[in-house]
This record gives sequence, structure tokens and C-alpha cells, in this order.
Amino acid sequence: MAGDVLSSLSEHDLHIALYREGLEAVADRILLAWAGDNEDRSELLTCARRWEIPNFPLQGRDVLTHGRKPGAEVGALLKTLKDDWIANDFKADRSSLDQQLKDRIGDLKR
Repeated sequence: MAGDVLSSLSEHDLHIALYREGLEAVADRILLAWAGDNEDRSELLTCARRWEIPNFPLQGRDVLTHGRKPGAEVGALLKTLKDDWIANDFKADRSSLDQQLKDRIGDLKR
């Protein structure tokens, strides 16, 4: 996150950075950018500190319970679902993700 990027960072992009890098790393980057150009980033820092970083609700065993065998396919399914979950700002809950998993497995069987 460069200084110019921080000033135009969307809330969604902030959430992605927090999810991937953690609060401490993102907060440090915000503070360094703030110190470097004196642009007030207090609102961005407050938003970062208030957002609760979620855990991805599914695990490999969830894929296995739908009849898939252990292996690379399990990881690929989870990665696809996780990427979609992140792209949609972490909004899907476990039930919704489980339905998406069932749909994707059904697509694989066709």
C-alpha cells in the first residue's frame, strides 16, 4: 500500500488487506504513510481497528462430507469458494457457502 493508494483505498480493499496481512501490518502501513505525507488517515486507521477479521467458515472436512475424496480437488474447491467469499466482502455465511459448495460439486459431476 503506497501513500497514494491509502488515500483512495476502498473499505473492501482495506478488508482484504486486513484479512491477508493482519491488523498490525496494515496499521503500521497506514501510520507510515500518514507520517510520510501528513495526510490525515485517522478515519482509515479507526476503520481498520474496528473491523473484526473473519475466519473462512469452511474447511476440508466440509468438502469430504459431500462425498469428495481427499486430494488436490478439495483444496481447489476451497480456494475457489474462499476467493468468491473475499470478493464479496466476506458476507457469505457458513450455510450459504455450504450451498455454493454443493452446487460446485454438482457441477463437477455433470
